[in-house]
Amino acid sequence: MVISLVGDYKTTISCLYVSKQFNKAATPVVYSSPVLNSTYRVAQLVSSLKETGNGQWVKSLDLSHLEPGLIPDEDYKDDDNNSISSDHVEYALASWRDWKYKDDPLYGSNLLNSYTLSKSKSAISCDSNFSTASSFTSKIMTRLKSSDRELTRMGQRVKKMFKWKAKIKRTRSSISKKDHGSGQQTLYGDGADDSNIGITCSVKFQVKDMKNQPFSAGHPFTNKFLLKYANSKDLPIGYILLFIDLCPNLQSLNLSNLSLSDDFQIVYRKPNVNSLIESVIPAINTQSNDCGLQIDHYFSDRNIHFNDKHSHTEFHKLHDTDILVKLSQLESLRELSMCNLPWLNYRVIRGSFIQRSASMLNGTLKCVDFTNSGMVRDLRWAKEFTCDELDRYFQPETEPIIEEENEHDVLVRGIGMNY
Repeated sequence: MVISLVGDYKTTISCLYVSKQFNKAATPVVYSSPVLNSTYRVAQLVSSLKETGNGQWVKSLDLSHLEPGLIPDEDYKDDDNNSISSDHVEYALASWRDWKYKDDPLYGSNLLNSYTLSKSKSAISCDSNFSTASSFTSKIMTRLKSSDRELTRMGQRVKKMFKWKAKIKRTRSSISKKDHGSGQQTLYGDGADDSNIGITCSVKFQVKDMKNQPFSAGHPFTNKFLLKYANSKDLPIGYILLFIDLCPNLQSLNLSNLSLSDDFQIVYRKPNVNSLIESVIPAINTQSNDCGLQIDHYFSDRNIHFNDKHSHTEFHKLHDTDILVKLSQLESLRELSMCNLPWLNYRVIRGSFIQRSASMLNGTLKCVDFTNSGMVRDLRWAKEFTCDELDRYFQPETEPIIEEENEHDVLVRGIGMNY
């Protein structure tokens, strides 16, 4: 495919807007390895995959490079020791919370955009400073105005005299030009000067509406009331589970350095009454997209209002281990990276992933990386494994003890097992 040879990711995305044929050819290439650098873009991608069903084209997903919405000043960019507090930040980039509440009248209002409000505050402060300076200047100028009133009156009389002279002169010149040019021919008529025909004028055409073009707008800014999350790059557990459900053909997944936030699964309980609702409620618990995939409902992906919390709605808290259980359902997974995740431990990996992984059973999984994971540094299982090494090492129920280990090493290795 020619589009797959395009090296520039932005150019590839622009191919979606050329024609229907280009859109159909470029869609698998664009969605094969999406580039995500903020939680806001992650939320957008989740919504897009749910509506379009393009998750079948996603082969590689990297969530290890997500950045917080905090925008550092130029003075702090080169200084790693300085940490910026979100309490004193006036504006920041939007996060997944802004996307969730984009239709909310308070959190989704453009009037409460943090960037817009910060600029309006600065404009008001400039106006106040200008008014203070102008009042100080007016006191000085009033003294000079009183002494210059007589000179001003005299100057007005002189101006009137010159205006009358200039008006009489213009009237005489216009009459003489009219009489002199009455016998000449008009421009472009018979006998007109050929040099005047070649005169052209430049016309500026607006060919494209830039608002509808890709990359025409930058990253949006967060709401004023969501500024307290500017220093965080957390991602709800439900988003990870949705990615796994929406992208069944994932081959490479990188969840390293990921900070997780609490989330809940929304379950609609079947009522104890015989009615038409009884046959409808079970179908609400899951939603089917265009590809026919059954998708669960999560609190992070839906706006739940007070009126929606009726007696038939239940919220089940999600745990970190649910990610490993969901990962075990992927059959095409080849590479898995879960580095720098403190919630991982030997028992969780063995019970939730190793014993259930479909990709390990069919031999698709090639390597798994747990480097620097766990609640203690330099754990023996916190390293990179091949599929065979992973199966052998996590075969026993408890982590094997090496003869060189002392009692302190064994105690440290067990930290976080029951966390």
